[in-house]
Amino acid sequence: MLTRWEEYVNNHYRFPATESLAYKQGFLDRPIINEYVEVLKDMLLEADSNLKFKIHNYQLVLTHDVDHIKKWDTSKKFIRHLAGDLIQRKSIIEFFRSMIYFIKVKTRIVNDPYDTFDYFMDISDKLQVKSHFFFMAQGVTSFDNRYKTNDKNVIE
Repeated sequence: MLTRWEEYVNNHYRFPATESLAYKQGFLDRPIINEYVEVLKDMLLEADSNLKFKIHNYQLVLTHDVDHIKKWDTSKKFIRHLAGDLIQRKSIIEFFRSMIYFIKVKTRIVNDPYDTFDYFMDISDKLQVKSHFFFMAQGVTSFDNRYKTNDKNVIE
């Protein structure tokens, strides 16, 4: 449970929770490792009541991986999206909705759907917690460089 071994051996990029042992055995929403540690702690205290355990103070820190900063950062991606509306989704209505939405984003009438920084920061402020954003920078493969960290949009 600690190593997530089942995710590794199944070799999935995104391992669905429904495939996990925890889901299949009905304990997906239980902190099972914490429960086992508490049982072990109780057993140790039963063996030696003089044992002292360190009390930990925890703080919630929200983290956000920034894989993309724009929904359609290239013309090719936008054209593929439109083709998907027509060919895959078979919807001329979705095609025109996408066109209108794209125009609204480009004319800054609405924010790009991937521009969620203000939203996450507002939530962080409301919850009075820290938020950390992790931007992808540099890299050696086409999967690494989705945007440049010195790009105007990234800086804004």
